[in-house]
Amino acid sequence: RESPGLAMSRAVGDLLAHSVGVNHVPGFKRFNLEEGSVLLCCSDGVWEFIKNMEALGVATKHGIAGVGEAVRQLAQESRNRWLKEEVSVTDD
Repeated sequence: RESPGLAMSRAVGDLLAHSVGVNHVPGFKRFNLEEGSVLLCCSDGVWEFIKNMEALGVATKHGIAGVGEAVRQLAQESRNRWLKEEVSVTDD
């Protein structure tokens, strides 16, 4: 039977990986944000190519009303940089 060699966030709910020692139960932390704060939850596909302050700049530029556009811009820019840097890599 196949078992994954490495599991990260994709392990959430993965009962097969659980059988070989991967914890499939997500952890969480609760905290309060101050008014005007920004919380960015992005995958490693974004953080690999976009620095924290750049992502924050995109988010604050668009504000609450433009959250969808900020998300689209961050995803598109990280994809463009990935394709430019790793043209022959399939990373899915």
